[in-house]
Amino acid sequence: NHPSRNVNEPVLWLVGSLVRGDKSQIRFFKAGDAFPRLIACMTSPVEDTQQAACRVMRYVMSGTDDQVSFFVSKGCVPPLCHAIASSHTKIRSHAFSGLVKVLTKVRS
Repeated sequence: NHPSRNVNEPVLWLVGSLVRGDKSQIRFFKAGDAFPRLIACMTSPVEDTQQAACRVMRYVMSGTDDQVSFFVSKGCVPPLCHAIASSHTKIRSHAFSGLVKVLTKVRS
């Protein structure tokens, strides 16, 4: 989480591409320290950064059941719940979509 949105947003786009990638890219994402930083960006006071992070989290929650379980165990649900209270429509929408995907995967 960098103080400049000019750094955060391109990095979040890159992370979004990684989490929608193949198994080796997803393994790389899981093994690194990107996920805690993504969670930190989800609670950023900068709305553009928060929106981009929530969009990436929505992508993350589109993964396999094992991937979703892994990320839930790493603490993704509380920031998604927090983001639902945002006044920014797109942040709420991304967060809600992510939570719905979590609930769908958990119920399966």
